Amino acid sequence: GNTATFMTLDGKTSYRVRFFYIDTREVAGTGSPNGQPWGYPASAFTKQILEHAKREELKIELQSIKGNALFDGYNRLLALVWVDSQLVNFMVVRAGLSDVSASNPTLDMMEMAYQEIPYYAYLQNAWERASINGWGIFSDDPAWNYGT
Repeated sequence: GNTATFMTLDGKTSYRVRFFYIDTREVAGTGSPNGQPWGYPASAFTKQILEHAKREELKIELQSIKGNALFDGYNRLLALVWVDSQLVNFMVVRAGLSDVSASNPTLDMMEMAYQEIPYYAYLQNAWERASINGWGIFSDDPAWNYGT
């Protein structure tokens, strides 16, 4: 849900990308032996957006974070992921499928904004809306077997 692999336009280099600001639940083999509730729906949601973008040949852009490292400790590129000028990171949070992971945003991060509103604030607002409405991670995952 928060990591994907992207290929450069020339097809010669691929990058594993960790979507900045978001923290989806795990699927099996990514830090949790059996995965976690809402991990698979988050993964499927993100995959659907990216597969649609590929199929429709929509523009996908990766944006680094001002004042932040380019790569995390797992050698994944840290980025905001844009599909056809829409922020995928925001879409995942808005759907109730992720927490917002930057609890203490830096001044550099707060300068990254749309119409003078930091991207972080948009994400935090979407998270609060999902929480208030009981969407996604704020409810039981209907496909998850809580008995095991």
